[in-house]
Amino acid sequence: MKRGVLLLSTVLALTSCKSEPVVTLDDLVVEEIVKEDNFIDEDSPAVKQAKHWQALTKYEPLTPENKFNPDGTEKAPFNLLEGDLEEHINRIYLITREDFYHDKNWTIAHAHSELGIICLPLNYEKSTVFHEAAHVRHAYLDETTNFSMEWREVARIRYGSLADITDYSVLWHDGTNVPKFGCLDAYNSTSIYEDVANFVGVLGYQETPEQIKGFLDYNANIKDFFIMYPFYFCDKNDRRYQEKIDLLYEYHFLNFDQYSTLTRNLGCLRELWVEDK
Repeated sequence: MKRGVLLLSTVLALTSCKSEPVVTLDDLVVEEIVKEDNFIDEDSPAVKQAKHWQALTKYEPLTPENKFNPDGTEKAPFNLLEGDLEEHINRIYLITREDFYHDKNWTIAHAHSELGIICLPLNYEKSTVFHEAAHVRHAYLDETTNFSMEWREVARIRYGSLADITDYSVLWHDGTNVPKFGCLDAYNSTSIYEDVANFVGVLGYQETPEQIKGFLDYNANIKDFFIMYPFYFCDKNDRRYQEKIDLLYEYHFLNFDQYSTLTRNLGCLRELWVEDK
């Protein structure tokens, strides 16, 4: 095994092993990993991940220690998070698109969950911040609780079995992408981690149901909002949606005000969508 590949294997082992202490970027020998002569395939996922780690070294991350402005307020995006949802976030990187390096599934944003690291594009959306923060908390809970087991019991689906995945889309087997099976969309059904994170991402929705109703009064297309805000169009008669919100509150992804808002807004615009069909 070439030295670069060996070093990368060591890095990946350290980041995934639950018994090891958290490894910081300063500990990663990324320069050695990405030397061109260490690899046959420069486009391999291993090389791309190594290049991503190296790219992060040129950024100054936001951390719990430097997240405050001189007036005591929190810098964005830390200012969106609070309590247990941000407790295990060690670093947030705001980086350019080219420094993600990974395949298309990583280019919007991602979390190195067990390291407590979040990588966001410069033009991130609020929902993305909540989504990635949820990945970090989920990783922590997997080490300390039965959260994932309880979520699976509530979800009552076999993740990865309900959707057709192509290079261009993730759709239900019937070709639609509407909220169903207790999921917000077909992509949610591919992984328990995405299911949890997308529910928490609802906290970052840009428009409220009341604002959307106002837009519809001016002849806006309801289908546009349906795609952007599926939570508002869920079938709340499917108990799984509320049960998932309850579980998120129990495990402190949500504070009480957030829990109350999500419970109130769940499926609140569904009748408008049904009438429009």
